[in-house]
Amino acid sequence: MDNFAADSGPSSCDPEPHPDPARDPVDEQAGADAECPATADDALRAERDQARALAEERLAMAQRAQADYENLKRRTERERGDLVQVVKVGLLGQLLPLVDDLELALQADPDPDPTAWLEGLRLIQGKVVSTLEAIGLQPIAAIDQPFDPRFHEGVGRAPGRDGVVVTQVQKGYLLNGHVLRPARVLVGNGETTPADSLNGNASAIADRNGENDG
Repeated sequence: MDNFAADSGPSSCDPEPHPDPARDPVDEQAGADAECPATADDALRAERDQARALAEERLAMAQRAQADYENLKRRTERERGDLVQVVKVGLLGQLLPLVDDLELALQADPDPDPTAWLEGLRLIQGKVVSTLEAIGLQPIAAIDQPFDPRFHEGVGRAPGRDGVVVTQVQKGYLLNGHVLRPARVLVGNGETTPADSLNGNASAIADRNGENDG
């Protein structure tokens, strides 16, 4: 019997099962809010806890993404280093026989037959060039080519056709289509050289002779 007496009925904060239609709903809600401050605090606390949980979840996701990126970066750098090492080993394996040939040539006495000795050096040079070309190395065209800053490095001016490479100071190379080293060149300044004058005079004489023959 005492257990039934302990139930005091619905709380004053619970909505009435049959509200009086004559009462103002606004006044009734205001009164309910004043009588139930604990309920409003609980709602705010729940929203705050939910926002904090969401922020912590997003922070954890960002931290995991950052960790994944760092791991990927380290793995990519390691794989790149391994690839470079493989390329180095392969290239050195092809160059070592050429080094052996060069050492033998330098140990030989060029006096008995200097021409044959020089020809041997040229043969070794040809092997080196062929080996480098096999891995994608190509010389950059320079002489008599229009100066192109993508492939040429101008180191001075010289008599010759304006804007055209007249002298190559150092060869340039491409590796698989990319500039490995630009060609260092002298570029024509527009001044006429003696050879140009001679060629021009010869052309003029030939033109006059052709007119006379006609």
